[in-house]
Formats: sequence, structure tokens, C-alpha cells
Amino acid sequence: MKKILPLLFLIPSLVFANSEKQSLQIATFQTVCVNLKDLSTTLDEFKEIPFARGLSTPMLQDGPPLSLVIFVNPATNSFTLVEKAGENAYCILAVGNDFEPVPKEIQDNVRKNQNKGAL
Repeated sequence: MKKILPLLFLIPSLVFANSEKQSLQIATFQTVCVNLKDLSTTLDEFKEIPFARGLSTPMLQDGPPLSLVIFVNPATNSFTLVEKAGENAYCILAVGNDFEPVPKEIQDNVRKNQNKGAL
């Protein structure tokens, strides 16, 4: 991870966010893409295992869905969010600590208020 973290600031990517007016805004953030061997080494170093996965839809262009996986270390609560961007390209979108499931009470409140547009 020590080798990868400095690289997080070298490769720009795009992220989308909704404003209060529900218009699309484009913001730039930094990420890094690595091959499977380097990703596995990093995940092994932090003892992170797959926690959740899904398919993400490309936002800027047509194309197939991309595989998205959240890896978590259940003992330390560190996490890594990874998106498979190509045949042997895995982009690390986020790394961090203090990963935890959202409490059921908050989930229930969000569901109750979704029709009101609140999150």
C-alpha cells in the first residue's frame, strides 16, 4: 500500500454529484489503477476480504457495467473500494478506516423519507 498511496494523486478520474437543483456536476478526483497482482498484494497486506459487490454503470460513455467490490478488514475496519476497469486494470477508488454498516434505524428512516427526497 505504501507504494500505491503516492500514486493515488497521479491519475485523474471523473465523479458525478447532484446539486440541490438536481443538475449534474462534474468534479475531478485522483485514483490509481493497478494490475491484479499488485491489488492482491495490497489487499493481503491489510488483510481485507470482499464484503459487498455490484455492477456500476459507466456515466460518461456507453459500455458494459463495471464490477465494483468493497474489501474490508473486519478486525480493523479498514476498507478499499475497487472497480475493475479493464482486462487487468483494477482502479482503487477509495481507501479508509472506520468502515461499518449503517444502523438499521438510519436505514429505516431513509426508506421512510425517500419519497421526500431526503437521504
